[in-house]
Amino acid sequence: MRMTMPYQKILVIKTRAIGDTVIWTSALAKLRKAYPHAEIHALTYGMNKDILLNSQLINKLHLVDAKSKSDFVKKLWQLRKEKFDLLLGFHVSGSLCKFAWLTGAKEIVLHHHSLHRTPFLSSKKVPHAGDLEDAITRDYRVLEAIGLDPEHELTKIDLSPEEAEFAQSLTHEKIVAAGGDPDKKRFIFLPGASYSLKIYPKDLWVEVVKKIKSEGHYQPLILCDQKISKEWNLPELAKELGVPLIDDVSLRKFIALISTGSVTLSNDSSPGHISVALGVRTHFLFGPACIGDWFCYDKNLHTYHRVDVPCRIQGPRDREQFQFCTVTECSHHSCMRKIKLLDIQNW
Repeated sequence: MRMTMPYQKILVIKTRAIGDTVIWTSALAKLRKAYPHAEIHALTYGMNKDILLNSQLINKLHLVDAKSKSDFVKKLWQLRKEKFDLLLGFHVSGSLCKFAWLTGAKEIVLHHHSLHRTPFLSSKKVPHAGDLEDAITRDYRVLEAIGLDPEHELTKIDLSPEEAEFAQSLTHEKIVAAGGDPDKKRFIFLPGASYSLKIYPKDLWVEVVKKIKSEGHYQPLILCDQKISKEWNLPELAKELGVPLIDDVSLRKFIALISTGSVTLSNDSSPGHISVALGVRTHFLFGPACIGDWFCYDKNLHTYHRVDVPCRIQGPRDREQFQFCTVTECSHHSCMRKIKLLDIQNW
């Protein structure tokens, strides 16, 4: 591997969803390790603020509106005054491919996931452009272009002592109120997801909650947003099950609450990636999406549950892990309903 340049001021950009941003922290950790004294600025969507808040991996966070292309282009121009040595664009948009030059960065490295070539404005060639690889490895291709080795760092979200204390206090209070044992290790259920077909069905979630509670090894706790809580009438259901529910906190507090768990069960969605970044053993439930992209973790620390179904018709036929489904309605939901969790003996 060639010698790395002594960059002093670096701009990193990734304008993707919350889960993608959590995954990005692995590459940011690698960059910080390689350049411990560099001033690193990050540009991402406003909705990702709580993922990088107080992060030790960056020095300054810049935010843009996810729905406004003009806001993004304007921000690139505004950042020109920072005089960056290097711009690193991860999983870049077409807009960044066109307008990265506005930042005035001395060097630019861009990686567009769907292009089988390095974007024109990139001053360095990104290896394996367009290859089917997991999301962390794709981010590391950008770092390889500047001479860093491809060995992965763990994803990471930093919490303050006050946030950790708040989370322990609130979960203790909720568990006691539900008649549970606050001293037991906690099994946190994370039933939410960005769209319905990624969500393990309600009746199967209930079966697993009952199983965990009856076995007595863990204290179960349900953590979700208001949307699915209302759709599933979770306040009433949680009361019936005798399990604490927390469904009315901000994203940052939600993150802190996940950190109190010993084990989590999550759909293929951002809460699962957050759980991994907090060092909690995480079980992912994969339905329509491909594990090749989104399960990018050490199988000795985390795991996924998924069944092969013939209706995942998108993706290469010779690489099953990169096959996926994009339907918006499904009468059978077999990719999820065929996942059997009641037989698992060791969580």
